Amino acid sequence: IERLTWMKGLETVRALVNNRRLQSECLVFLNSIANQELKADDERWLAEEYTNLLPRMVVELTEHENDDLGSAQRKIDFIRSHGGLIAIDDFGKGYDSERVLVQSGADIIKLDMSLVRDVNVDEDKLALIRSMTSFAKRRNIAVLAEGVQTREEMETLIRAGVDYLQGYYLGR
Repeated sequence: IERLTWMKGLETVRALVNNRRLQSECLVFLNSIANQELKADDERWLAEEYTNLLPRMVVELTEHENDDLGSAQRKIDFIRSHGGLIAIDDFGKGYDSERVLVQSGADIIKLDMSLVRDVNVDEDKLALIRSMTSFAKRRNIAVLAEGVQTREEMETLIRAGVDYLQGYYLGR
């Protein structure tokens, strides 16, 4: 599944770029299965076939898929060696987000929608997001809020220092 995810994902991105449906400066996020590895032959083939696309890739890992990120480390090293980035997906959803963040050296934190929903009326969620964004800023980590559904959530998240927003309010 992991091999197909990478190969089909990059094949689709190449087609979008070639058809000018994806701007050349856009990053592309790929959901990875943290405890699944790519084989060395797959990495070599990807590096040869998609050299120009790998620097645009953001590999998303989730903390609940792996206890120690050991099997994900090879993918982290691979994508970084080609100029790509690492994101922690669904940050704050599980019980071990902070440990995964520290171990992975992520470039982007994707705040789970459970933290984002109603952040404009929930002071505890807002305080937690402010704390996370403060931590991230000191370490040059971008923060992306998932699941933004309303203008009020969006405005609150912007004031809290979130860098990027994602959700139906902004576009399907």
